[in-house]
Amino acid sequence: MNSRVSVRLCALAAALVVGACKSDPTADLAGQPQTVLINPGTLFLNEGDSATVTVKILDEAGTPLQGQVQAVSTAPTIASVALATGVQPDPTRTTSVFRITALLRGPAYARVTGLGLADSARINVLPAPFVFDGTLSSATPKGGDTLTLSASGAFRFDPTADTVTFGGGVAGTMIANSATQIKVLVPFSSADSLHIAGTLLPYVPGKTFTVPSSQVVTQTGEFWAGQTAPNITPILPAPGDTSRMIIGTTPAANSVVCPEVALGFGSTGPCMMFELVLPQDTVLNFKVDWTGGALAPDVDIYACSDSTVANFGTACFEDGGAGATASKPQATGDHQYPAGTHWFVAEIFDSTSGVSPNYFVTINAKAITTLSTSANPTTAVVGDTLNDSATLGGGTGVLSGTITFRLFTPSQATCAGTPAYTQTVNVTGAGTYTTSPGFKSTAAGTWRWRATYSGDAKNQGRSTACSAEPVTVS
Repeated sequence: MNSRVSVRLCALAAALVVGACKSDPTADLAGQPQTVLINPGTLFLNEGDSATVTVKILDEAGTPLQGQVQAVSTAPTIASVALATGVQPDPTRTTSVFRITALLRGPAYARVTGLGLADSARINVLPAPFVFDGTLSSATPKGGDTLTLSASGAFRFDPTADTVTFGGGVAGTMIANSATQIKVLVPFSSADSLHIAGTLLPYVPGKTFTVPSSQVVTQTGEFWAGQTAPNITPILPAPGDTSRMIIGTTPAANSVVCPEVALGFGSTGPCMMFELVLPQDTVLNFKVDWTGGALAPDVDIYACSDSTVANFGTACFEDGGAGATASKPQATGDHQYPAGTHWFVAEIFDSTSGVSPNYFVTINAKAITTLSTSANPTTAVVGDTLNDSATLGGGTGVLSGTITFRLFTPSQATCAGTPAYTQTVNVTGAGTYTTSPGFKSTAAGTWRWRATYSGDAKNQGRSTACSAEPVTVS
């Protein structure tokens, strides 16, 4: 034999011998119980229901082991645990099957032991039927009423996540909530069970549920003048904030006491009135949007300082109104309402037959600002340069927007028409803003300055009066 070949064969044989002598690195892990595998590890069962769990004992290599396994309930009055009958036997004899039967709502554990190990599967027994078992203050509330839900049974509320949906999928506006009570503004909706999201069972950690109410809630009535209007004061936003509510309506003939009818405008309705009580002067903006097009239907909105039919002609439209424009959405614009009681009115004008939209009401509140001005100079001769300054204050946060200065000639005594001079400056906070370089007067007489602050998302806009800054030029 060739000596080189002989050497190579001997080397190969030696390598095979060495390889055969190496031990399996997992050999020491086999056969030693390491883990109890329970599937599923957590169960959710309604009272009276049952389910099976499988149990395996695994060694450190993940191999199922044979051996006797036992399981018991830690709360046998809540859930029972027993070997399952009628199941296909496991030919490897490494799997045990147990049946869990839910008896009474509450928490329990299936405690499993075998081959010197122990572990548990959590059992959550839920109420059956799975419905909200608390109380409702009424099953026939009027639209706009405050409905109170009390968690007097098994369920509680998650104040960070709870919502209440009425018939037709219309959400109620949350007025107040806690772990045990919800107060919600009743929308105009169809009869159905409530669906309450964000409910929880105290013994089921980290999980919330959506459950129906056991009662069907039937919204009754519309709110017109002469009835007790729902009070939306609790949901009015703070200055600089926004609140929203949804009103679902069904086309219906107006009562004779609805403002549009009483004023002879011929509305076919329906209309809704909402009471609000302001502890101090407040700037509010009401906006109403709805499903459907701009003309299906048209919506009028306005605010009244009296809900008495006889006084509609003088007490309504205190904000100027925002009706009959056929625009979508409708908005009142910013208006400073005095402290006291007011009524916000949303009315369908000439509603299209069969239209039953949802109305989305947005209420914006703005902080009251102050604007004082000073002409420089206040007296002059023809040819002198006229300037103006405005001091902006009040409001909330860092004021932004613009201040526009307008100078009107002696022939524009009402500050109407195109001003002789206009300048707009950016607002970067409260303070004094001035014009520059100003305007050289061209005629004798009384010139007039007007300054207008545009406002911003959180702060009220305002203007000075035409007569606030006369400048006498001779």
